[in-house]
Amino acid sequence: MRWLLVQLTDLVMDNGSDYLGIPLDAKQDLLLGLHEATAIEVPDDWEGATRMQIMKQLASSWRIDLQQLTN
Repeated sequence: MRWLLVQLTDLVMDNGSDYLGIPLDAKQDLLLGLHEATAIEVPDDWEGATRMQIMKQLASSWRIDLQQLTN
């Protein structure tokens, strides 16, 4: 699952926020899911971007205010 999120983040970062045509509500749902997943402990052997980093990168690219979304 993590590799899919990394690929999504890379595509959005490289091609622009609307590259995949993902509707706003789906973007928000994905970010909320990542926000909930940040509460789960990361395994010791975790490599690469964390869920928090991915969430922040996507929110920034999609111009979604995480504070407003998660409150």
